[in-house]
Amino acid sequence: MAVSNVEPVLPQLTAILEVMKYCLPLMLVLLLTWYGYLRAASGFFLIERIWRLIGGGKEFSSDFLNQQWSAVKDLESFRFKTGIRLDSYEQMLELLERIKRHDINIAQLIRGRKYFDANLLVMRNPDLNSWKGRHGTGLVLAMLLMVLSMIAIIPDYAVLTMKKSDITFMVREDSAKSFLSDDWVLKPENCIRPTVRPDDEIKQLVCGVFASEADGRYVRNIIFEQRALSGIFLTLGFWGFVSMIVAGSKAQAARRVFEQFTRRMPASGEKLNPWMRGEPAP
Repeated sequence: MAVSNVEPVLPQLTAILEVMKYCLPLMLVLLLTWYGYLRAASGFFLIERIWRLIGGGKEFSSDFLNQQWSAVKDLESFRFKTGIRLDSYEQMLELLERIKRHDINIAQLIRGRKYFDANLLVMRNPDLNSWKGRHGTGLVLAMLLMVLSMIAIIPDYAVLTMKKSDITFMVREDSAKSFLSDDWVLKPENCIRPTVRPDDEIKQLVCGVFASEADGRYVRNIIFEQRALSGIFLTLGFWGFVSMIVAGSKAQAARRVFEQFTRRMPASGEKLNPWMRGEPAP
């Protein structure tokens, strides 16, 4: 077969995509489990699910233990749903009382949770000026990755490299050309007459692709794999771009909550920490 003399620019791509196809369901389960653990900083939800499967959700005989266990469930549920890692049930009640005193609703707190100090139960002051510089660079890089990925998706050519000469060129079922240039273009009608470029080795290979259904199928598979890889990078770039936008929105939400915390004087016995006095968060 003619294509036995060439290899894709990324020869491991086929194997990687094949493995990903079978591992994807397991990867999704592990990813969701890991996300839940990071979100709640605890594996309680998984242990509770296992216990319900084994023990059928049987409760304690002691009302006191049931009450304590209910408090643990409430705390873990609060931590998972809000992403705020409080240490105790009492701390959760104190936080809810504090935001009520400052006219802050729980949705505002969740949006700015990245800047929330779970030990002091206050919102830090996000440094928006510093954020613009860091995340502006991230936005540019994400957009650049998306643009390059889209450029790579559009061409319907397989990029191949000769094994012996390391010459890279682009080919599809009805034409071939030099890589990233128009130094030469080869079409089926050129196979029956002499040509100066490309050299005979490449010409023989390409003309074999034009004439062989098996070789044409090989080229189509390479094109699909190239586009699949470009699609993965496009998705990553889009995810990065959206993440930067969301991060900016969260920083602004945290700033508004911080201002609400500092708008009122503290209750009796409550001390203002440095962030509540207006100093930027580190």
